[in-house]
Amino acid sequence: MATPPTIRWSYWAASGVSPSGSRHLTSSDTYVKQIGTAADQELDFGDVNNTNEKVHSSTCVVTAAVDAMNGANEAIFNMRFWIPDFSDYATGTFFFNGFPSGTWIQDIELTDASGLFIPTALPSGQNLFRQDGWPEISGIASDDEVTEYIYLSVSVDTDVPPNVYGGAAGGHVYRCSYEFR
Repeated sequence: MATPPTIRWSYWAASGVSPSGSRHLTSSDTYVKQIGTAADQELDFGDVNNTNEKVHSSTCVVTAAVDAMNGANEAIFNMRFWIPDFSDYATGTFFFNGFPSGTWIQDIELTDASGLFIPTALPSGQNLFRQDGWPEISGIASDDEVTEYIYLSVSVDTDVPPNVYGGAAGGHVYRCSYEFR
């Protein structure tokens, strides 16, 4: 059995300058941090207090690049981005907002009114593309061979009970499924 390609995720500040040109780098002073695939890796959406009204978290931005093709000779394709686990959110009205774009949008603030949401089941077709809209990533070490920017936030209404969501306690998990050849 072939070893799957290694994907590296980078987390960018939506308030920062465009990281275009450095998205593929393994070290960069423009990203917030590299995100590993271990269970203790996390995005920081900040704190929200939904006591009096519906609130929206800060917006995080992530991109993925292939670090090593490993057993793949050509490309990864059919990339599907989704949330397989949101068990911490047992009750109440909440939205996992998401917006993929090949263009950097500085200071974007996603809300549930954006109308674009991350699926909570494996999508039937590809919903994540290379930064230029191409359906596959076929190389490494190039800023052309990264995913589009994925802008993410969470909205919670007042019927979501007070709790600490995320971190080691759970929260929700983003997953990228893909095929390779």
